[in-house]
Amino acid sequence: MKLKKNSTSYSNSGAASFRFVETFKSIRTSLFYVLPTMKNNVFAISSPGEREGKSTITFNLSASMAEANVK
Repeated sequence: MKLKKNSTSYSNSGAASFRFVETFKSIRTSLFYVLPTMKNNVFAISSPGEREGKSTITFNLSASMAEANVK
């Protein structure tokens, strides 16, 4: 699968900016510290409206977690 040149996808590291990728790594690191203190390791990505990037954030966060070998 070939991604668009201007895609904002974590997996498209050639086109993704350093800041974009590091943002998801930062969120991942924060979750590593918070989730073990919670009763359940479940969280939700939500927003009040449509087309606000929930799927993009979910995809990129899960790609970041997979890169760190998190299950």
